[in-house]
Amino acid sequence: MSRKRKSPRASQSEMGDNYRELSPVEPVLRKPLSKGKMVVFTLITVLLLLGFLEAFLRVAGFGGVPRLFVPVLEMGQQKIYRSSNDALWLYFGNKFKGGAQLVGSTVPERIAMPKPPGVVRVFLLGESTVQGFPFPPNLAAASFLQRFLQQRMPEGRNVEVINVGITAVASFPLRYVADEVLKFSPDLLVLYAGHNEYFGAFGVASTQGVGTRPWQMALALAIRTTGLYNAILSVVRKLPAADQANEMTGRSGLMAMMSAKELIGPKDPLRKLAEESLSANIGYITQAAKRASVRIIICSLTSNLRDLPPIRNIEPSDANSDEWRAEYVQAEALATSAPVEALERLRKAARLEPDHAATRFLLARVLEAAGKTTESLTEFQAARDADAMPWRATTQFNKVLRNIANSENVPFCDVDAAFLTDSGGPPGWGYFVDHLHPSLQGQAVMAWAISECIGQSKSLELKDIPKPKWQDTGRKLGDNRLTEWNVARRMTSLFGGPPLDSDKASARFWSDQTRQLMEGAAPFEKRAMESYNAALAQGSVGPTIPFFGGQEALKDSLFREAAGYFRCAEFEAMPFTPERLISGYYFRYSRFRGRS
Repeated sequence: MSRKRKSPRASQSEMGDNYRELSPVEPVLRKPLSKGKMVVFTLITVLLLLGFLEAFLRVAGFGGVPRLFVPVLEMGQQKIYRSSNDALWLYFGNKFKGGAQLVGSTVPERIAMPKPPGVVRVFLLGESTVQGFPFPPNLAAASFLQRFLQQRMPEGRNVEVINVGITAVASFPLRYVADEVLKFSPDLLVLYAGHNEYFGAFGVASTQGVGTRPWQMALALAIRTTGLYNAILSVVRKLPAADQANEMTGRSGLMAMMSAKELIGPKDPLRKLAEESLSANIGYITQAAKRASVRIIICSLTSNLRDLPPIRNIEPSDANSDEWRAEYVQAEALATSAPVEALERLRKAARLEPDHAATRFLLARVLEAAGKTTESLTEFQAARDADAMPWRATTQFNKVLRNIANSENVPFCDVDAAFLTDSGGPPGWGYFVDHLHPSLQGQAVMAWAISECIGQSKSLELKDIPKPKWQDTGRKLGDNRLTEWNVARRMTSLFGGPPLDSDKASARFWSDQTRQLMEGAAPFEKRAMESYNAALAQGSVGPTIPFFGGQEALKDSLFREAAGYFRCAEFEAMPFTPERLISGYYFRYSRFRGRS
């Protein structure tokens, strides 16, 4: 009898209660990410994408820190570096299509690396005063300093003083410039900076400002060096609005831009922030130099105390307004005819409104006329410090600089005291061309003070020599009538625009200087002035004005005069440039013709 097989698939009843029919596998549901993790993952993703984009843009040539000194020539084992204005967009942030910038320039200096044997290299670092405005580089304080140091240097040593003066910057950008300068084998760094802490690029109250604290400025600068920022900027430059802005900035200058700023009185919180910024930045540069084993000298800042009235005033308080005004108006009327009565009224007005700069300035003038020299100096300084348009470094700024020098144990060169001593009182037009830029005599005073400090501090080995006459040194460096006229012309233009046009006396002073220099000029010099003006009207940036003088003298066969002007043009042109070679050729040609 055959046995019946059971089917492999038995029923549930046959398998018993332990059997359950298998159901399809159900998906395992994961717990959703928390909001915190979602934010982190999103942030990481965005950062990775930005990182890849930044890397791509860097490869494409966008971003990075532009160098102030760029290689332009190779001579055997040496490279010649030239300072370039292209690096300055980083600090001003207003570079439009065509490369135009709102403000900012530097002297096109040349530096050889490695440093030649026997060369003593000094860097003079600062702002427009260091640059030498409104003089050409050969008549700036750096050129006077180089000549003074060379005269005092032991035999067999050659001195280079490199002018690293950048117009319209506060001290913060100089941190980065100093870091670069220290790579060019300096023997000494001389620092004269601090006039632009409010309105210069990265100043605490500047249209080119990006905060009031160093960390805020550093963050902004880091952003400006990214490839993404520069790629966006390159697109913006191509927009019609950029063309319009470029045209506008080409017509307007720093002075017009600054005149639109708000007043900053002595009690304004920005005053303290500016002091803190200056202290942090000068301290940083000093420590960087010490880390690089480079000697450094910090200089005090000087300015026109006597002949430039305060630019802006803080209006008197309501409580004292009527009483102050009555005293001030009466004193102003009596200043010449009855100085004793005027003095008493001004003292009272100053007690009522000690922060009114014009009151302190008029009081200083009356005290000076009365022979009270010491008291007048105090009031001139108080007037400068109370100026509500603080383009000039205050007394407190000089205290900050001195404190840094003392705390870091580095030499302090009191340039301000040197001007006071040389002028025999509060310095004025003989030493300055405007509110703070030195005249030719002032350039020499500044340079001699620095050379004396270098010698006394043993920063360099120097021998003692009698103080040279500044006029003689100026002529040897290339001073001439046409350059003096050009300086006067520029200053006449400066005082013809806001906000300095409110100072009518200064405007007349420079207008008279320009007229007198033209009236005393030889016929060929007058033609040179006219030709130079015509070139400026056409937007030409061609030959310097001494070159025009040489050309016009040649037309009259005045070979001696032509040689003198071509020599000045050669001094004014920078080394390793066609301008210097051409000027030198014409100088030798004119001298040869004059001897034949």
